[in-house]
Amino acid sequence: METVKKMSWTMYLVVLICFLMPFMKISCGGQSVATVSGVQLATGFEMSTGYDKQKVPADPKIIAVLALAGLGLISLIVFKKTKAAFVTAGGASVLAAALLVIFKITTDNDVLKQGEGLVQVSYGAGYWGALLINTALVILMFYLGNNTRKK
Repeated sequence: METVKKMSWTMYLVVLICFLMPFMKISCGGQSVATVSGVQLATGFEMSTGYDKQKVPADPKIIAVLALAGLGLISLIVFKKTKAAFVTAGGASVLAAALLVIFKITTDNDVLKQGEGLVQVSYGAGYWGALLINTALVILMFYLGNNTRKK
């Protein structure tokens, strides 16, 4: 049980590392236009389409996911192995996973509407890693929260 508790905060670090990895690849007519990391999505980026440059603003959902991963990590470090830490971290992971799914749905819809079928988006290891680990953290945090005495 102690090993699992120690592993839990490192999983939040891995989620944060996922934001340094490719989150999505944007292509137009089968040709790659941009590969974007989670950090770029959180801070905004400039994309060159070959004809002009387009400024893409920061996505508030991705900013929130980063903040929630930080909250989960900080709650586990500050509150140590308490029930409150696991419940807070689990709640943060629930919200983060939901926001990642909402991000994908809204991005896919926006690309479909604005790209008129020419623009495609594929999601990279950073996105899928962050979603998968947050989902695992939801289960782990609520398990640990239910099996930890209130302190």
